[in-house]
Parts: sequence; structure tokens; C-alpha cells
Amino acid sequence: MKQLAAVTLVGLLLVSSARAGHAQGIALGVVGGVNIATLSVEDEETDINMKAGMRAGAHLSIDVTPQFGIILEALYSQKGATATEEGVDIGFHIDYVEFPLFAKFMIPTNEAGTAVVHLAAGPTVGLEIDCKVKGEQGGVSVTLDCDDVGADTKNLDFGVAALAGIEVQAGPGAVMFDVGYNLGIMDINDAGDGSIKNRNLYFQAGYKFPLGPN
Repeated sequence: MKQLAAVTLVGLLLVSSARAGHAQGIALGVVGGVNIATLSVEDEETDINMKAGMRAGAHLSIDVTPQFGIILEALYSQKGATATEEGVDIGFHIDYVEFPLFAKFMIPTNEAGTAVVHLAAGPTVGLEIDCKVKGEQGGVSVTLDCDDVGADTKNLDFGVAALAGIEVQAGPGAVMFDVGYNLGIMDINDAGDGSIKNRNLYFQAGYKFPLGPN
């Protein structure tokens, strides 16, 4: 519930700021999709694999010109990885409220401008809201907090992300389809044994609608 409350709160703040602006080119929307996440670990003896997780939240875009704009999102994002050690399947589940800020470049694909390809890149900040480790062997599983097993992680993550996508006009707004990659720069390991950094490929879709005059 606290994950949903955090994203909802930020979404309301985005609505308030967008309505206060009354600026042309401002659009508000929602996005959702899937992360294909893993962890970059300084441990050659550990076989790290990818895990799937959800991502969902609020989307705010400001088109400064027909070719350039800004995107701000507030997302609940599930990251982590899986591994196998001594016959035990281990899952690292790290959840964030994440704030990507992108510079967006737009390329219309037709004269009417009803379909626009966009490319975007920028920094992203994540606030950890949960971290758990799940171990499973022989049909028996145990889930513990990361702190309880000495896998302490930092509450803050920082990285850079890039995406490519398309916006297609639908009704009063536009449907969005994106594929992106998030490269964690900050070492999130708080246990002091080598660096651990987030990595994730993601796919998401959403819908945005304009606020104010078009």
C-alpha cells in the first residue's frame, strides 16, 4: 500500500503543477509496463540472472517546440535479479519510487502529425521503498528483508536512462509505446563487499491527454 500511496501522491503533485501552468503543450498521463532487470555485481563467482518486474505511474510531458520537449515521470518500479548458489535459487527484489527526467526529441512520421517518433535521454533518481531476498530449494521457500541477511542496500539510487518510442493520436490525447534502458551509476551495496548496480531494460505503454489549449 505504501508504494501505491507514494506514486499517487507524486501523481497528484504533477496534476497540480501542470494545471497551475496552463501552458500550451503540457500533457498528463499514465504509463505501465514491465522491467527486465538485473544487477551488475563485482563477484565473478556469482551467476546473476534477469528477473521481470512491473513499472507503473504518472507521466508529465511539456512540448517546448514541435521538435523538443521534456518528460517527467513518477513510477513504482520493481528491480533486482536472480541467482543460484549451492543449489539454492535466490531472488533479490528491490522496489523503488523512481523519477526519470528526460529531454525528448520528436520526429513526425506524417504531414498531419498524428504519429510522432520520439527519442529521449536523461537522469533518473530512485528512492528504495522495499528490499527482500527470497531463497528456494526443494519446494521450500523463505523470504526475508535484505537487512536480515546482511544484504543491506542504499535507500537512494541514481542512473541514466534512454528510450525510443512512438506517440499515436487517439481521441483527445495520444497512446504511447516506449522501449528503454536504465543504467545504474550509483553503487547500491551498503554492506561494503564490492559494488552492486542496477540495470534494466523496460517496455511500457501509456496514454496522455493535453491540459489547457492545444
